[in-house]
Amino acid sequence: MRVTALRATVAAIAFAALSNAAFAAPSDYPYTHPLSGPTQDYTPLRPVFLRAGPTTDAPVIGVLRPGMRLRATASANYGWLRVYSPAGAGWAWGRYLTPG
Repeated sequence: MRVTALRATVAAIAFAALSNAAFAAPSDYPYTHPLSGPTQDYTPLRPVFLRAGPTTDAPVIGVLRPGMRLRATASANYGWLRVYSPAGAGWAWGRYLTPG
């Protein structure tokens, strides 16, 4: 019974941490800029991790699959894009995405 309660507590803490990170505003990260002009649509070239922030140290919050429609709204350091997708909102490495 104690193990079950401990697992539930750890799961709740992890979920809260990931949820807060996933909805962090783009301005919470250094070198983040809104895209110039209108937002742009992209699709992944291959499976791509959707991350909570524009760095490989940020937690993975989903996976973007080829053919998914993504809407990019901001860019960050060295090619990261802030995207909205069916998998959620987060950051993806721009070199693995293609316009369209």
